[in-house]
Amino acid sequence: MKKSEQRVKKSILMLFALGLVCLSPSVFAQGEKTITLSAEQYQTLKQTIQEQDKTLDTLENNLNRQQNRQQERSKQLQQLNKQLDNSKREMTKTMRTLQSANESLAQADNLLKRQAVSLQTLTELIKREEHKKTVIKRQRDMYAVLALLAVGGAVIK
Repeated sequence: MKKSEQRVKKSILMLFALGLVCLSPSVFAQGEKTITLSAEQYQTLKQTIQEQDKTLDTLENNLNRQQNRQQERSKQLQQLNKQLDNSKREMTKTMRTLQSANESLAQADNLLKRQAVSLQTLTELIKREEHKKTVIKRQRDMYAVLALLAVGGAVIK
């Protein structure tokens, strides 16, 4: 892209220099000179000038196209930079959300561990209470049997 622009600029400068060289005798001439050309020479000169005009127009069009392409690419690059910035912002938000979710997950995990410990403790307490209840029931049943035996023994005597 830059090489083609440089070529266009060099071509324009060379044509400009050629034009100056061609015009320099008339600019620096002391007096008015009359140059006579044959019709064939005039047509050749006219054709050369037309070709140079076409070349200049072509070069100018190429330069304009290159500049337009450069502007379009610049706009596209700006749009891509905006998209990149938006993506970075979204990624930052996502990372924050993910970190928050990880922290919440860690807190939930800790809570579940504490609840598991509490559940274990409660289970042990319930088993102890059931054991005490069973022991008390056995003792009561034993006292009832002893009381019946005592009452039965007293009645028999």
